Amino acid sequence: MKKTFSKIMFFSKPHKWMFLSLFACIIITTFSGMIYPYIFGKLVDEVFYNKNINAFLSIMIFYGVVYVFNQTMHFLLNMSWANLMTKFLFSIRKHIFEKVLSYKGIKLSNLKTGDIISRMNSDVEQFMNFIHWNIFYSIGGALKLILSIAFIAYINWYLAIIAVILTPISVYISRKLSKRVKIFYEQISQKSGVLSSWVFEIIKGMQDIKLLCASKNVLLEYFQKSKEIVRIRIKANKVEVYSERIISGISLLSQLFLYIASAIFIINGNLTLGGFTACLSYFGTGIAMFNALTNKANDIAANMTGVERVLNIFEEDSEIINDSKSNFVLTSGNIDFNNVVFSYNDDISVLKSISFNINAGEKVALVGHSGAGKSTIANLILKFYDIQKGQILIDGIDIEEFNLHNLRSQIGIVHQETILFDGSIRYNLTFSDDKSSDGNILQALKQSHLYEFVTSLPDGLDTIIGTEGRALSGGQKQRLAVARIFTKNPKILIFDEATSSLDYEAEQVIKESWAQLCEGRTIVIIAHRLSTIMNADKILVLNDGKVAGYDVHKKLLNTCDIYNQLFKEQYNLQEEGVAANA
Repeated sequence: MKKTFSKIMFFSKPHKWMFLSLFACIIITTFSGMIYPYIFGKLVDEVFYNKNINAFLSIMIFYGVVYVFNQTMHFLLNMSWANLMTKFLFSIRKHIFEKVLSYKGIKLSNLKTGDIISRMNSDVEQFMNFIHWNIFYSIGGALKLILSIAFIAYINWYLAIIAVILTPISVYISRKLSKRVKIFYEQISQKSGVLSSWVFEIIKGMQDIKLLCASKNVLLEYFQKSKEIVRIRIKANKVEVYSERIISGISLLSQLFLYIASAIFIINGNLTLGGFTACLSYFGTGIAMFNALTNKANDIAANMTGVERVLNIFEEDSEIINDSKSNFVLTSGNIDFNNVVFSYNDDISVLKSISFNINAGEKVALVGHSGAGKSTIANLILKFYDIQKGQILIDGIDIEEFNLHNLRSQIGIVHQETILFDGSIRYNLTFSDDKSSDGNILQALKQSHLYEFVTSLPDGLDTIIGTEGRALSGGQKQRLAVARIFTKNPKILIFDEATSSLDYEAEQVIKESWAQLCEGRTIVIIAHRLSTIMNADKILVLNDGKVAGYDVHKKLLNTCDIYNQLFKEQYNLQEEGVAANA
């Protein structure tokens, strides 16, 4: 709890003066608000009871001054709260966004998008709830409780003692009864959630249910599930009604006891009618504040759950960008893996001391069964993961010596699923470099054979392509991704299953763009399709995290059993056909 609180204070520190202003407003409005019952009590005594009309004007002016002051402070309080809700929560969300963007590759590969969005939205708001409602207003509530008893004591000591005794007893009994009702509603909530999930699944499979002639059984099951919820709800309603009546009776008994005591004090001249009116109001405030304060433990626990979910984001390791490292310029694009060992966890090694060399300008295809380490190699070249042992060199320089941004800016990657954003074509092409001129963008479109399509659109480069590029075909998406690489102009290119989701015709169109894109660059291809592998200068065969073969296609067919097996399995070719194509 102490550690969590210190982290909350870390985020709050830049906004400390706004928080102090908010806290001051809460304290001041608490004090000024507690004066009202006392003023009204004086009004009863002096005007209604003692018929002192001269005091009426003075009391009304004082009441007006207090009211205007109180409303002004409430206005400042609400303004401070609104500003903090905007600025304070925005700063936390900004920190979260920066942190997630800096996550290491291993964490990003397991990232649950919905969970992060939930933490950034609803959970972040728990920071403000914790500070505003559960700290500031708890202090304000405690102050109200103390002031209520203090005002009662100032009016009549005996009534203050009665209030101190009755308040916790009334609250304790009320909470006991409310807890029983809460248990029933928790059961209703749980069973309703199960029913909703079941109904959702049934509606999704409604067509199959009709075809199976199972509508009657489904309806019967729905009645049975609903019947249990109705039974609990009826029981909860009964307990709730009983509890409300009992709580109302206890409240009435407390007030009656206070009335009887007050009546005795008024008869004996120890209490005025106005004092009794004020005490009654303070007594109600005291019970409300005591009840609220005893609930704060649950409120704080609920807040802490959300706060800790957010703070856990910051516990993850970040990539070390290290701007102090050198900004090397790749001149050729040689890639060397020297005895590289890598594992996602300590138990299972994905790459087991592998070594190979890709010469500048070569086109190398990576093949192997699923899980052999193909995509892992691509990610290691981009330094998306950190290796455990060995060395990866690019142009003879250990990638550990590179500034991370500098390294990745010189390597392009085209994924199987093209990553496009909801925005214009221009926005997607300049996503990593918004300084590119229209001339450079149009040249990239020409090189990717997309120029005529884009210029034929009414809005041209400013055409909105929708979420994930839904306004484009699969081939157009891939060519847009290729155009983006042209604007980046990298020395090394990685194609990660880049045409596996396209049909044959679309693949041929894409390859026209590829041919131009690949000129003068080192190419690493993770591929399954025969045509892609056949066009590679060399093929790196991976098996169980090791290099099973590294040579040209024809030689591998004769020397590498793993490659031969993969070739037959994945492309469903007869040995005679393979030999003929070879």
